[in-house]
Amino acid sequence: MKFTDRNIQALKPRPHRYEVWEDNGKGFGLRISPAGRKSFTYLYRHNKKGRRMTLGTFPEMSLAEAHERHAQTRRLHKQGIDPGDKLQEEKRQEMEAETVAELARVYLERHAKVNKRTWLQDERMIKHDILPRWGKLKAKDIRRRQIVQLLDSIADRGAPAMANRTHALLSKMFKVGVQRGVLDASPFVHIAKPGKEKIRDRNLDEDEIRAFWCELDKTKILYPVRLTLKLLLLTAQRRGEVAKARKLDIDLEKQLWTIPEDNAKNQTVHVVPLNDMAFEIVQTLLALSSEDCPWLVPSPRMGTHIDAATITNLLRRHFDFKDREAFVPHDLRRTAATMMIAEGVDARWVDKVLNHKETGVIKHYDKYDYLKEKRQALAVWERKLKSIVWEEKLSKIVVLNSVR
Repeated sequence: MKFTDRNIQALKPRPHRYEVWEDNGKGFGLRISPAGRKSFTYLYRHNKKGRRMTLGTFPEMSLAEAHERHAQTRRLHKQGIDPGDKLQEEKRQEMEAETVAELARVYLERHAKVNKRTWLQDERMIKHDILPRWGKLKAKDIRRRQIVQLLDSIADRGAPAMANRTHALLSKMFKVGVQRGVLDASPFVHIAKPGKEKIRDRNLDEDEIRAFWCELDKTKILYPVRLTLKLLLLTAQRRGEVAKARKLDIDLEKQLWTIPEDNAKNQTVHVVPLNDMAFEIVQTLLALSSEDCPWLVPSPRMGTHIDAATITNLLRRHFDFKDREAFVPHDLRRTAATMMIAEGVDARWVDKVLNHKETGVIKHYDKYDYLKEKRQALAVWERKLKSIVWEEKLSKIVVLNSVR
């Protein structure tokens, strides 16, 4: 018979399974089960042995699709390939194909932990946004549309910066998958960043600095974290660098703190002169921690240094910004730099305090440590900060004296 959708639908089940073959179908037929299941089948010989291969089930697979699959299968057979064996191999590979969860594990273990100091941030993004949605899916089955939908969902919840970070993470994760043979190709091609990030330019004015410094001790923020926040403002260093500060990197005699290259963002050793206020805080932090603890600010729970994100979370949760615009720890660094320049410190010396990376020819030839200039810049900032912070206290003393 010549198969049509109509005559296939008309085929009725019998007490026993039976087969119907298409005229000149070259092994193309239908198998009908007693339950009425209709399967397209291909009967052929390979290495002088009869073989049978199921192509699909009607009506889930249309007659046109079945003819196309039959033609593809016959082409493989003519090339000397057993299509049944090939199908079994494809099924085996499908069963063994790595999931997104496994790809993420490979990425973290083989790339992020080896090359990135911020691998914990990648791990958090993976656990929070990627695995709940894709964890059980095969990595090779992820399509561009799914990636766009995931990124848009993050941006739509009001987190454009996080959407962009996830964009970069996924791009690298799939690239690592290709490099390590987990994937044949990455679906991450021509996918634009979804979020328009607002460049932060928040810095505190003098009233806000005074309020921050004086009100901080009234909060329920842990005492070592309060000291850490003040140290961030005094030294103008990065949150993560302060969080990872080690006791062995503090020179108490010279009042110097050395940030090793594996802790510095630009992977360059950075020596930070500690002005008197900063040095006093460092001494207090040293006294607060146990002698066998290597960290300047240990975590109370994890047995390691405090997590940088904890500093931000505690500030956001416990500090009362009142009618002021909220700020984050990095804004304290920007505030210190702004104040130094406002007090007449050369912008280049401020750059050295901030440990910004040199560009151009100068980065290869300028090997001067700028320790003297950095110390002077931070001394200027200390004097300014004292004048801001102590202004309120001095005014209170004057009021008390007048009452007397």
